[in-house]
Amino acid sequence: MKKIKYIFIITILTIIFYLISTQILISNSNTVNAQDSDIYDVILFWGQSNMVGLCGLRNTEKEKDTRYNYEDSESVSEFSKITGINNEILQNSETMNHINIIQESETVFEYMYTSNTLQEITENTEILGESLKYNNDTKKLEEVTSGYSIQKSYGTNMIPQFCKTYYENTGHKVVAVFCANSGEVIQNFLPSTDEDYGDKNTQYIYESMVEKYNSAIKYLEDNNYKIGNKLYVVFQGETNAYNGRTSTEDYKTYFKKVHDYLKNDTEITKGAIVETAREIGLANHYEGVKQIHQAQEELINENDDIILGTSYAYDHYVPDETNYNSEDFKTNIFIDSEGNKLEYSKAYEYAGYNVCPDNNIIHFTSAALSQIGQETAEEFSKIVDMKIIKEPEKLEYIQNYDELTLQGGEVQLTYNNGTEEIVSMDNPKITVEGFNNKDLGENKITLNIGQLSASFNINIIPKSIDTIEISSKPTQLQYIQNYEELNLDGGKILVKYNDGTSQEIEMSNT
Repeated sequence: MKKIKYIFIITILTIIFYLISTQILISNSNTVNAQDSDIYDVILFWGQSNMVGLCGLRNTEKEKDTRYNYEDSESVSEFSKITGINNEILQNSETMNHINIIQESETVFEYMYTSNTLQEITENTEILGESLKYNNDTKKLEEVTSGYSIQKSYGTNMIPQFCKTYYENTGHKVVAVFCANSGEVIQNFLPSTDEDYGDKNTQYIYESMVEKYNSAIKYLEDNNYKIGNKLYVVFQGETNAYNGRTSTEDYKTYFKKVHDYLKNDTEITKGAIVETAREIGLANHYEGVKQIHQAQEELINENDDIILGTSYAYDHYVPDETNYNSEDFKTNIFIDSEGNKLEYSKAYEYAGYNVCPDNNIIHFTSAALSQIGQETAEEFSKIVDMKIIKEPEKLEYIQNYDELTLQGGEVQLTYNNGTEEIVSMDNPKITVEGFNNKDLGENKITLNIGQLSASFNINIIPKSIDTIEISSKPTQLQYIQNYEELNLDGGKILVKYNDGTSQEIEMSNT
């Protein structure tokens, strides 16, 4: 009886343990297991409607883009030449508002504030973000259906392709923190306490960005993730370009304030600007577009911690016909084979291929946004500095004999995102030039990555004798005094050279 009772108790305890374990697994189903070697770069994505990703707001945008044939490689290539969107993105476009962007498993994530989890971004991810409102009393974000401070996308925005390219180029996993709100001037992104804060609706967009970003950092720290770079990407300025109402200097002032506030309140170290434009084909926005573009260019050029993400939107912008045909408007995109501007009607048509159709002449398709994401990630992952920190072990070479070896040599690479990496000189990223073992003396070896180079010197020396030793003694080793002459027959000398070779020479009286 006691045995039966014991078995019964064990069985009950086993069932309880199973249920508890199962519940734990269910409650943590969105939790990602961080490996000790994994580095997670946390990137804030902020801005207005094109950062949100408004393609998909209308039903017509949820259809295939009929301006090219997804399944015809020639059609895809031609559309790619016109739009600047690469073939793979176009081929993976399910609809105008969704791209199948295939990610390596468990490499890119979005931080979800309401559940305090990481949500993996996959090829099926279409809608990103959360509709949240900042409560100034509790200093927290609340889920809402209207009147939000930050909003969710209507389709695939630039984030999935950015994350894919960024991870492939850097090896750092990505946690995206998405905080954008459509139709907002740069002043509305200032803290509500700033004297230039311009939001009459008091949406607290800045406070929302800081709360969500810092919550993401806390989540990662609490769960022992190794945090790498803290960065932001911004796609904003269309509303400031409206009718030219924000001057270049004012925009720079407001933007720099937001930038400095973010650095102070989130410890973000660097930001990337996606240069903006405005509606294509309208005259009353052209001066404003120029002003904001100039401001963004100056911000990039004047600040080491602000880089160009991409100028794609500005490059593919076409104003009204009068301004398009003026000498003032320059383009490197809409030109013929001789470098002349295309006819306005053709340029306007081509510019329209990047935006949603049916008179939506400001919001980019998901394909164009994906291209913008890719280009921005490429800029962040670009190597911007290279320096030699350790020269190779071998710096002396024998003329016409030795081949170059870089063993032991190390180079420090600095990426645009702030990452510093030490690699060996024989890393496949590095090309080598300048080695010449024919000419004696100093020889300059140059290492190259893209436009960057670093060099060190080696020395070419002549072939020479290192040692001489007797390998065979002469046959005659005894001589009669004052009678016999020296006889070296049978004797041999082994000569060893500095190139590692050796030669045996017969002894000779001469």
